[in-house]
Amino acid sequence: MKDAKRGSNVSEGVKSCMAYAGMIYVAVIALVHPLVYHDYYFDINRCKFYVFIALTILGALAVCAGFIADRRANIRLRFDMDLRSASMAAFAALSVISCLISPYSRAALVGQDGRFCGLVFVLALCIMSFITAASIQNQRDGQLKLARVLTISLIVSGSLCALLGVINRMGVDLLGFYDLLDQQLSNAFISTIGNRNFFSAFLCLIVPLSAGVYISSDDSRFTVKGVFSAASFFISVMAMFFARIDSGFVGLSVCAVALIPTAFRNKDNFRKCLALSAMFFAAGYTTRVAMLLCYVEPLRGAGSIAQFLLKGNALAIAFIISTFALCAWIGLIEKRVTDDSRILANARKTICIILALAAVSVAAFTVYMTLNPQITLSGIGRYFRINNAWGSGRMRIWRRSFEIFAEAPMAQKLFGFGSDTVVYAFDDAIASGVIAPMKKTIDASHNEYINYLLTNGILGLSAYCAFVISGVKCLLRSQCAYVRPLGLAALSYAAQAFFNIAQPITTPLFALILSIALKGGSSQRFK
Repeated sequence: MKDAKRGSNVSEGVKSCMAYAGMIYVAVIALVHPLVYHDYYFDINRCKFYVFIALTILGALAVCAGFIADRRANIRLRFDMDLRSASMAAFAALSVISCLISPYSRAALVGQDGRFCGLVFVLALCIMSFITAASIQNQRDGQLKLARVLTISLIVSGSLCALLGVINRMGVDLLGFYDLLDQQLSNAFISTIGNRNFFSAFLCLIVPLSAGVYISSDDSRFTVKGVFSAASFFISVMAMFFARIDSGFVGLSVCAVALIPTAFRNKDNFRKCLALSAMFFAAGYTTRVAMLLCYVEPLRGAGSIAQFLLKGNALAIAFIISTFALCAWIGLIEKRVTDDSRILANARKTICIILALAAVSVAAFTVYMTLNPQITLSGIGRYFRINNAWGSGRMRIWRRSFEIFAEAPMAQKLFGFGSDTVVYAFDDAIASGVIAPMKKTIDASHNEYINYLLTNGILGLSAYCAFVISGVKCLLRSQCAYVRPLGLAALSYAAQAFFNIAQPITTPLFALILSIALKGGSSQRFK
């Protein structure tokens, strides 16, 4: 009897240690990884890569220690594979095969110089997924607990990074980042994230996460959770405007559309979404004022969407209208609308119809402008013409990436050229005449999914997409107050990835969020 009780205590102790090890690992990755830097911007990819690898090795050792104790104590630790875990495991295994058969095997092991997204990086992502799965499965309400730790940690580190980015763009260099950089280069780097494209991708995690937490906060007007998430949302949106990258706004737009069902679920959600809309435009207007005060050419190098939003008085008008709508709702309508009213349901149908008609109109207009190249377009209008120059030349790179894929041997079609070897595939394709020479070296396809098609083949891309889709789907379907906001963040990041690339700066955070997408159960619902 005593032996059985002792064995039970040992079992619970091992499970508890493994659970806490997973929570500590998640918290440290989310808090430390975004903020850590070494030698400023000159080795930011290398620094983030080694920090991620070191932390993941420590986390893996903790989990392995738990399983070793499991065997010695003859206890049962849970570790069941779901679709998300199996997809990541398949992606890692296919990456190993890709590396072994790659014509650039040595480069595929660690990745091209400066990127560090080779096989070692992919295996670390897979190990991270297993660490979180082991922690979730061996504690009660494991998903909720890890989601709470991850959410709070990311909002804290994200707010600090966003605030530093805003301060940087207002001409204050607190950490001396720009002392050793040319003025031309300094415009491309921001905060502790580095390249402003990656900074924008990072904000595609923080802005939706803050918005989701704000919506899930208590109905009371002023709670710590509500005020903190609102402040994080405001400063992160300001940082997004300062970053001025179009792909970031695309990610936020997808998140906004995904929030429509939640916004029209009840009157409190609707009021909070109106408040978020007002805060978004207020943050943009504040950014515009700060730019005018701090820059001679405030919109130099801005993306088309950022220019469109920041130019003229449109932003101020949108802010006034959204604020008026919020005040009208709170003061005149809210008291007369009950949660079971059909008003919100009808409004949701109307919004969906309007969005569908808008999408059809945009598609028709794009086809018309593409077929009539003689019509001059400028600014955001250039997105309505599909040609080689579309997306800052991305369409040309995408087309040439597909040309390389079409000419590749069957083994490379299935398994790819090896993780993070796009630059070598492009160089060889140019040397062999498969594609015409380009004015500058192409080291990435500037689309994460096309990049994986070249580096990991059809099989690797399929496994990665299964990991992303299953993870996002699981997170968005969750009723946990801390889990569904992570789904909004993952969806936003996955959307902007169509115009960005994987790297050791933000990709581990995206994969960490998807790693939480394991059924854990909780009675605490997303509003």
